[in-house]
Amino acid sequence: MEVDLAAEPHPVMVARRTVRGALVVASVPEPVCEDAVLVTGELVANAALHGGGPGLLRLTVLDDGALRIEVTDSGPGLPQRRPASPGRPGGHGLQVVHLLSRGWGTMAVPGGKTVWAEIPGDAPQAPGGPPKEGEGG
Repeated sequence: MEVDLAAEPHPVMVARRTVRGALVVASVPEPVCEDAVLVTGELVANAALHGGGPGLLRLTVLDDGALRIEVTDSGPGLPQRRPASPGRPGGHGLQVVHLLSRGWGTMAVPGGKTVWAEIPGDAPQAPGGPPKEGEGG
């Protein structure tokens, strides 16, 4: 799925709504959907605030079932995760992306960069839930 957010007056809202809709139609488990929507919102907000505005949003299902979210912007700077600081308002977006994704990073593209994150495709186990295959037993 690809959506051009460049002309959207409310790109975070549009991106979150679009990703949620696509994942619901694809019957993605709710916890995975929630993580993907939250990460999408953070990546698009960062592009809007620090990257000259978001361009293309791309959502891809990888071979192992993980979701890859990519947001392209025209900004020259690279995003940097700041240390957590509970007393600081804002500035926690990449911390959220880091905690919810199995990996994230950037790629140079003509005219800017793409920031990507991969969300595991399996729903997290609730504490005390059954072990996953290969764990204790």
